[in-house]
Amino acid sequence: MGPLVAQYSTEYNLDVNSSEFHQFTNNKYELSWNRRAYKLGIFYNEQAKSGGINFKIHSFNFNGLGSR
Repeated sequence: MGPLVAQYSTEYNLDVNSSEFHQFTNNKYELSWNRRAYKLGIFYNEQAKSGGINFKIHSFNFNGLGSR
């Protein structure tokens, strides 16, 4: 909805020899505010039981101030 983005990602296990066969694992939830110049967000990873804050400044291929 505008610059507010909700994201969910997961992995589905297809390994027949795994104890987690046919299960969704590594669930990650993220809520972020995206602008042209930056992205600010919070996340939580269920498997690692960890969360945090992300801040990213987007590159505009700045090559210096130029010449006169």
